[in-house]
Amino acid sequence: MTVWFFRDDTYGVAIGDPVGGCLSVIQTTDGGRHWTKTPCTTLPPIAAGEAAFASSNSCVSVKGQQVWMASGGQKARVFHSADVGKTWSVADTPIRQGETMTGIFSLAFADAQTGMIVGGNYDKPDDNVANKAITHDGGKTWQLVSGGQGPGYISCIQVVPGSKGKGWVTVGATGIHRSDDAGQTWHLLSSVSDLYTVRFASPTVAYAAGRGKVVRLTFR
Repeated sequence: MTVWFFRDDTYGVAIGDPVGGCLSVIQTTDGGRHWTKTPCTTLPPIAAGEAAFASSNSCVSVKGQQVWMASGGQKARVFHSADVGKTWSVADTPIRQGETMTGIFSLAFADAQTGMIVGGNYDKPDDNVANKAITHDGGKTWQLVSGGQGPGYISCIQVVPGSKGKGWVTVGATGIHRSDDAGQTWHLLSSVSDLYTVRFASPTVAYAAGRGKVVRLTFR
């Protein structure tokens, strides 16, 4: 499993399954020509049964000097670096966890302080309790939002460009949803349930991809 994210033309980070007691993290500063592995002595130790999910390629995010990585399984935590991967800390989250297919499947940040984590239980796709949480302090603490409301299992979340952290779009087992109030309430846009990832091309156009399909989404 590998998940990667490029901040710009030079800096990128990729993460993989735990090896040697920590997540496998490699970084590049030259656009991918050369990669350096982060030693486990620098990273927080992984818990037994904790890993990172690759389904949406969105369990890692970069904003400026800030890097975040999300985990699932027996633990649902957010790993954070404030200095482009030189040092790391880790924060517990209230997202559903404790089973093989539970935890954080996707995270996204509007800026260095405001971000959302989503996921839930892949084996219980309609369960929408404890599967969405928000931070306003850069990932140090997380608060659940819209418990028992909105989408069930979520594969991917993205912030709506220009929304200042108010607008979010998700894809997952219960369809495509949008929130315009920082995750407090959600609107079902489509019941298409086999989409795994979504990315914005502009504030009004996004593309979602899944099993044998790519869908263009246009927002007013």
